[in-house]
Amino acid sequence: MSEKDKKPSVGKTETANFKNKKAAPRKSEDEEIGIRIFVPPNRTVYTVGERFVKNGMRVELVYKSGKRKEIVDFVYSPKGALNLENTHIEVSCCGFTVKQEIFVDEYRGFYDDMYDFSEDPDEECVDDIYFGDPNKVFGIYVCNPPDKKTYFEGECFDPTGLQVMTYMHRGMPGDIVDDFEFSPKEPLTAEVREIEIRYGEFTDCVVITVIPRDCGD
Repeated sequence: MSEKDKKPSVGKTETANFKNKKAAPRKSEDEEIGIRIFVPPNRTVYTVGERFVKNGMRVELVYKSGKRKEIVDFVYSPKGALNLENTHIEVSCCGFTVKQEIFVDEYRGFYDDMYDFSEDPDEECVDDIYFGDPNKVFGIYVCNPPDKKTYFEGECFDPTGLQVMTYMHRGMPGDIVDDFEFSPKEPLTAEVREIEIRYGEFTDCVVITVIPRDCGD
C-alpha cells in the first residue's frame, strides 16, 4: 500500500494528543486579586517639604473568594520630601499597587498670608483669607479611625473611637470636632465599603469591611 493510500488515523492521533496535553491550571478561589487600604493613615494633610507618615494606615490583601488578610510588609512612595505635585501616595505589596490620596500645600509665613509680594510691592494686596476670617476651616480629615472597622451585614456603623479634625489655611491642623455626622446610619449591606463623615460642608470617609451574613454563618 502506497503512502498516499494510507488512511490517516485522525481520531487516534487527536486522542493521543489530548491525553498528553496538560490541563490548564484552574484558578483557585484563593487567588490574590489586589490590595486595599482599609484604614487610611492618621494624617493626609501636609505642607511642602514634609515627608509622608504611614502611622495608622492598614492594608489588606484581597482574594478572589472574597477573603481578606491584613499585610504589614507593604512599601510606599514617595518617601522623600513632598511637593505640590504629590496628590497621592502609592502603596505596593505582592505585585499590586493602590493609591492613598493626600493634600500638600505650600508653607506660608505670617507676612506671606497678609500680603501678596508677587504683585507690585508698593501695592499691598491683602489676603482675604487672613483678614476675612483667620480661623476659617478649609476641610476635615479622620485623625483617628473608629475602634470597629469590620461588620456583619445588618449591623450599624459604630463611631466609637472615631476622631475628626479640621484643617485650616495652608493645611495647618485645626481642632478636633465631635458634632460631625456620618452616613449611612441604617443597617449596613455587603456593598458598603466606606462611611461618609460630614462636618458642615466638608466630608471625609472611613473605609470599612462588611461581611455578608451567609459568609459568617
